[in-house]
Amino acid sequence: MTTVPLLNPWKRLADAAQQLNCQEVDARTQRWIGQYTRQARALEADLQRAMPLIEMVGAELERRALPALFAMLPMVESQYYAPVAIGNRPAGIWQLMPQTARGLAVPMQSDYDGRLDYLRATEAAADLLAHLASEFKGNWKLMNMAFNAGEFRVKSALRNHKGKHASLDALGLSKITLHHLARLEALTCLLSDPVAHGIALPTVQAQSSLIALPIDAPIATGFLAHLAGTELAVLRRWNPALRGEFTPDIDGLRVLLPAAHGVAAGATLREIPARTSRRWGLVKVTSAVERQRLLDLYRDDQKLVQAVNATSPGRDDMRLWLPIGLQRRHAAPSADAPVSAEVHIIRKGDTLSHIAHRYRVAIKQLTRWNGLQTGSILQPGQRIRLSPR
Repeated sequence: MTTVPLLNPWKRLADAAQQLNCQEVDARTQRWIGQYTRQARALEADLQRAMPLIEMVGAELERRALPALFAMLPMVESQYYAPVAIGNRPAGIWQLMPQTARGLAVPMQSDYDGRLDYLRATEAAADLLAHLASEFKGNWKLMNMAFNAGEFRVKSALRNHKGKHASLDALGLSKITLHHLARLEALTCLLSDPVAHGIALPTVQAQSSLIALPIDAPIATGFLAHLAGTELAVLRRWNPALRGEFTPDIDGLRVLLPAAHGVAAGATLREIPARTSRRWGLVKVTSAVERQRLLDLYRDDQKLVQAVNATSPGRDDMRLWLPIGLQRRHAAPSADAPVSAEVHIIRKGDTLSHIAHRYRVAIKQLTRWNGLQTGSILQPGQRIRLSPR
């Protein structure tokens, strides 16, 4: 579990602006300074929303000894949103194209697009910027233009002007690329001297920092949110790459969570064997007696089950997270015991196919154990056995 170091990105931007010399920027950059100033309140709101991500990006740039002003590059690219790709289009806060992402070893599959993963995409973008720093001898303006237009297009433009004194405008690159650079320069100058431009910067706060939590095996996203003591919407807010009901089965997956939630989830998750993490499910009970009977079935893992169900104090006691897909040794239950450790409670929208996939059993087994037909209609509240009697 890794905590994003608390850096002051505004101090580092101010240092970078000294190299830029904001008093002598060109007319294009001046126009963007004016436009951002006129939209100061909207810019402040974007910065406030993105502050934990700005800290994360700044920390990665610091680790790679890359120019601090590139912390504003995702603001230029996407305003620090992570838009989903449509077809062969860019995606994520860094707006990485599919071909670029593949070249940077960013996984892209049906249930996970690494370009939408704030942390993995930032590491990939930093790899690209480090490569461009080497290719362009640390010239951050050429690095930025190559990030936007492509390394070989910028190199070709430079070759065409070899031996000549040429301004950036004379290189023949598109206006889009030139404005991309101007926007980065404008943000750097504005945020390095916010008072002069009437801009209030968000503060760096420990409670807003993010924790990267390693996920060693697939786990239900709802269960992970529960362990973190937060809502599923919060988990998805910081992890837009997570698309399915479960986290993807890929190497090196980490999820981002606000510090307090990440610590809570990490502490409990370490106690859950990786092989069982996919098998936990939410069971609704109708009485305190039924709740206790269920807990009694897991007396071998009593401390773990109690820890899992204590992560969200004050919530409805009529819900329990249990490893319901696992075989359990349990003391002889009474004949009227309402549920066993190998039972799934049907919820609206459940199908036999969905249940079989979730618990990794065959549909034929489910139908045989429950006296059902393949096309049987399931009713909410119905109990489906997940193992033979």
